[in-house]
Amino acid sequence: MKRARSEFVSVRALQKRARKLNCDNNYRHEEDISQMDTSWRTVESFNSDQISTNSETPYYADDIMLDEAEQSVEECFGAIVTKHRLTRSAIKDLANLLVSLGHNIHIDARTICKTPRVKLDTDSFKHFGLIKGLVLKLKSGLIADSGNEFKLQFSIDGSSIFKSGTTVFWPILCRVSNAIDSRPFPVFVFFGADGEKPLDLNLNLKPFLMELKPLEQNGIDVDGQLLIVKSIAFICDAPARSFVKQIVGHCSKHACERCTVVGETISNRTAFKSMNARLRTNESFRARRDRLHHNNELTPLLRLRIDIVKCFPIDYMHLICLGTFKRYLRIILHGNVAEEDRIHKLSPDMIERFDDLIELLGEYLSSEFNRKGKSTKKLCRWKATEFRTFFLYTGLIILKEVLSEDEYKNFLYFFVAMRLLLSPSLTKR
Repeated sequence: MKRARSEFVSVRALQKRARKLNCDNNYRHEEDISQMDTSWRTVESFNSDQISTNSETPYYADDIMLDEAEQSVEECFGAIVTKHRLTRSAIKDLANLLVSLGHNIHIDARTICKTPRVKLDTDSFKHFGLIKGLVLKLKSGLIADSGNEFKLQFSIDGSSIFKSGTTVFWPILCRVSNAIDSRPFPVFVFFGADGEKPLDLNLNLKPFLMELKPLEQNGIDVDGQLLIVKSIAFICDAPARSFVKQIVGHCSKHACERCTVVGETISNRTAFKSMNARLRTNESFRARRDRLHHNNELTPLLRLRIDIVKCFPIDYMHLICLGTFKRYLRIILHGNVAEEDRIHKLSPDMIERFDDLIELLGEYLSSEFNRKGKSTKKLCRWKATEFRTFFLYTGLIILKEVLSEDEYKNFLYFFVAMRLLLSPSLTKR
């Protein structure tokens, strides 16, 4: 043991020796380290290509086993990495620094953090686990007045990995909306090579539903306390909802998800004009009473006890911000939506005034508005938050300057309706 300590001189011991001899500490480090075993690797001599890629073997700086002292150093280093959430490049640089100072530890971030490597059963999707993530979130506690009930929200949508590529991810993200730690976590991810969706929805959602179904019925035990699922919601845009629910697309005449109204084609658009159609219910959906509303396949979500109609909220981000209001601005700014809409197009002078007011008002918006607004030439690149800022705040001033009295009054009807619907104190009544 004494011989091992003399061979593996710690940094702290070197500092004590340097202070006693009253010499330069840096020079002393270099002198002592140069006399040690030459098997230590420095930052310059390390080659990342030499890392083993075999899933059954760990990532070693050298193909030698660590002694107990160095294992404790690596464990402490791993704890610091986890606590401060260091990046992989920072972990690698720090590990190489420790190696150059004489510590025989691993230098790959995956080995230091003990990242598990599990071979997937399939190349197309991976189920990370719902219960595992829920336990971590629920241990943070629930917000006041929640009791022992928690609310689950699942987001399902496709996302391109690269701007110019066709590969996509279809993740399922879970969020406990009334938990103190309400950040979403991944439950499942599907990989599509050519922009494809999951071909077999039953196969891909099977592990997810196997965890969700008993959770819905029995709840979950967290630190000896039984917590019950109060509500389940699936947050999706229109294409994702039609895919998950196995119903017709949102442009179909039988696409309305809330009632059985039949759409009409008006100017190459589908319009739902009836206000007295029969509402869709959980029972009517499961019985498939409206055959033209459903696809041939059944959605696997029918295995759950949820209300299949109400658990899919229709979000105003896609309906209003990126839907109705975006179309409205295209009509008055570009006039290229339909032939009869061109009479509402603003003149070039009014469009220039429109842009000037957006730029001017953007200087007075507070930091709570993360997007101040872009030019109308970039309307196709506007984000949902920019449309929201416009029709709830700046649009009142800008449109009053460029629209006629009747057209401005029409916008005010829309403005008042959205202010009422977006006010939590009013919608709860």
